[in-house]
Amino acid sequence: MRVWLNGEIMEEAEAHVSPFDRGFLYGDGVYEGIRFFNRVGVGMDLHVERLRKSLDAAKITGFDADDLRGICEALLDDAGTGDAMIFAQITRGVQIPRYHLPPKEITPTVFAYATAAPGLEELGPPVERSCITVEDQRWKRCDIKCISLMANVLAIIEADLQGADEPIFQRQGMIGEGAMTNVFIATEGTLVTPPLDHDPSILHGTTRELVLQVAPEVVANVEVCPVTADELRGADEVMITSSRRLLDSVVRVDGQVIGDGNPVATRLLAKMKEHLAATSGIALHSP
Repeated sequence: MRVWLNGEIMEEAEAHVSPFDRGFLYGDGVYEGIRFFNRVGVGMDLHVERLRKSLDAAKITGFDADDLRGICEALLDDAGTGDAMIFAQITRGVQIPRYHLPPKEITPTVFAYATAAPGLEELGPPVERSCITVEDQRWKRCDIKCISLMANVLAIIEADLQGADEPIFQRQGMIGEGAMTNVFIATEGTLVTPPLDHDPSILHGTTRELVLQVAPEVVANVEVCPVTADELRGADEVMITSSRRLLDSVVRVDGQVIGDGNPVATRLLAKMKEHLAATSGIALHSP
């Protein structure tokens, strides 16, 4: 695999990061994951803006979020593909010796890589997933897409131990987000997703925003409002969204079967594919 590191594309074996990098020592950094179809990044402007907000909130300087565009183009050129998933990670940089308070002048470490991903035409119906709810023990700045993901990893391990695919965080009975996803429920013709500015706080998902854009063409009502754990389990449908997956259908939560089928998820994913095809210049063919 070839990777981008601090302005150069190189073989993975040639890429070296100092053990004194604050990303390694403290998880002190931010990241973005972007899905590309036909060289068009899904929600690219939203990814750049979210990265800018994460950098500002984390007080990481020395990297312009707009430079993410050029990094992605260079990686796609190098890989010779337009269908890919690109991850970019920016840490605060190297500090020797280790000290909690970072220096005022420090050069960030910028790392990114691309992996091949299925093209838009290869995407089938919504993948069916099983989820569990877990108590949200993360910090309260979930709006920052930071690389400190220990709580997420532990929740994912617990889900796997229980035979589920994804944990959904809850705090005092209120649903937030999944460990790697945003959450939607559909009940009696209304599509609902938790708000950004409520407790528990959630990440401003770029695919979440795409769903909110196309949903009025699929369902009668769309609401952004708090969702309880009981409403999640009692929904007609539950869906999770992410940059890599786009939209999956959750058929079980805490071992309880959700609804009877996934017609809303199927229509939403089809509408998302139409939207992405139009913006990516891809001609979709009916089966």
